[in-house]
Amino acid sequence: MKVGLVIGRFQPLHNGHVALIQKAMDDNDVVLVLVGSQNKLTDYRNPFDIETRLELLKEHFAQYDKMYFKGMDDYPNNEQWVEDVISRVNTINDDPTDTTLYTSDKDEEFYRMNFLYSLEVSPSKGLHATDIRASVYDGKSTLYVNLPSEVVDYVEQWKTTIEYNRLYNEFYLCTESKRAATEAHAWWNPIEPVCH
Repeated sequence: MKVGLVIGRFQPLHNGHVALIQKAMDDNDVVLVLVGSQNKLTDYRNPFDIETRLELLKEHFAQYDKMYFKGMDDYPNNEQWVEDVISRVNTINDDPTDTTLYTSDKDEEFYRMNFLYSLEVSPSKGLHATDIRASVYDGKSTLYVNLPSEVVDYVEQWKTTIEYNRLYNEFYLCTESKRAATEAHAWWNPIEPVCH
């Protein structure tokens, strides 16, 4: 049995993620999607909790069976995280030669160094969830074209909540204080402000 593996935080799910998962579905009998950072408290970099991210993934791929979506914790070191990924794949198929990991070019090196799985690498084409989140906080919808319709609908509803206002304020406090503290400094990023 051929297994496709896709790993991401999906903060939020965007069309680059969708393309990776679609390719994995086209090439394999079963697809396992591991959703990282399930134990993180929400902050402006991680605005969507694990339940929301899993729900949006399941909604977008509802017509497909033989797909598994699992949340993953963060670990204090990479070795524990890699072991957890392997153990989750092994619950489906314990032959690493039957598993292909689908990723973007930005994570390729890490995956090649840490897994025996074959890799299918797609160029990220400059599409990053960090930029999409910033556009949501900036009130610009220019990057919405890179989001599935379910995610756009969710984000628009989410932007009317108290939680969004809290994270919006946190985003500006952290990014603006960092910019102000570093703009006249000789080095690009001498400090990282701590925001609560």
